[in-house]
Amino acid sequence: NKLNPSKAHWVMARLAEKDKDSISAEREYRAALEGSHGSADGWLDLAIFYRRARRLDNMEEAVNHVLTAPRNRQDVLVDAAETLIRAGRNFPLAVQLLRRYLAEGTVEEAPAFKAYYLLDCIHSGTH
Repeated sequence: NKLNPSKAHWVMARLAEKDKDSISAEREYRAALEGSHGSADGWLDLAIFYRRARRLDNMEEAVNHVLTAPRNRQDVLVDAAETLIRAGRNFPLAVQLLRRYLAEGTVEEAPAFKAYYLLDCIHSGTH
């Protein structure tokens, strides 16, 4: 069972990140994104890397792409919203992601109550 090239780049990115080599990690995350043909998951992985690296403007920019990128799983919208909420950034975009998720149909991996809970966190200021 061979790893697809995109997944292999993701693994290399995680290893580089673990070794505190953020330049190589970013390069590998971008290669994984390219290998996934600009998928929402690829953008989310890059956004999460940027959040961990405290590069919050880059993180927001990557999350913006999740909205329009091809998705192979619906709950990527919830994960992207949660990334913004954890970073304390762009709550309007987080709300937009969660509302789109709820409008387009939920999946077992992210039940509707999780999306409503995150929306409540934003509105009540408990993020």
